[in-house]
Amino acid sequence: MACEAVFVGLGSNLGERLENILQALEFIQGMPLTKILDYSSVYETAPVGYRAQGNFLNQVIQITTGQTPVSFLEKSLVIEKKLGRRRRIKWGPRTLDVDLLFWGNLVVQTDALVLPHPQIESRRFVLEPLCEIAPQFVTPLNQKTVQQLRDECADRNAVTLYLPKEEFTFK
Repeated sequence: MACEAVFVGLGSNLGERLENILQALEFIQGMPLTKILDYSSVYETAPVGYRAQGNFLNQVIQITTGQTPVSFLEKSLVIEKKLGRRRRIKWGPRTLDVDLLFWGNLVVQTDALVLPHPQIESRRFVLEPLCEIAPQFVTPLNQKTVQQLRDECADRNAVTLYLPKEEFTFK
């Protein structure tokens, strides 16, 4: 059965950042049993963790998929690799980062996958675009809405609108 409350974060800070996100969307749209239902504007943010790198472009998408979370994660890692991602430095520069944020109300904690994403509540660069498309989504662990999480987020790093949703052309 397809899950429609699947939210995925995309980020890029190497190469043609916007083009990397567009290509990721095309690959995700081409996955079996998967359709992009909605997407946020694109935001520019400073890096978190390892700071000696360029700014990121970030976007959150909502998909529906008949895949399992593990299958989707495996395919996402292939997409990252196709677009040139090399994992050298923790939180380091990358052509593409695909993060599973929420998979409906599913809670998973394995070595390979943690859902919801464990750092959502402390990352304004995720909460801002997520709030744009799903402000009333209730998170499974603490039963708060995404808007509540954003409003309570201690992260005060700037999340700057880079490309409004109305000007973002993806079909």
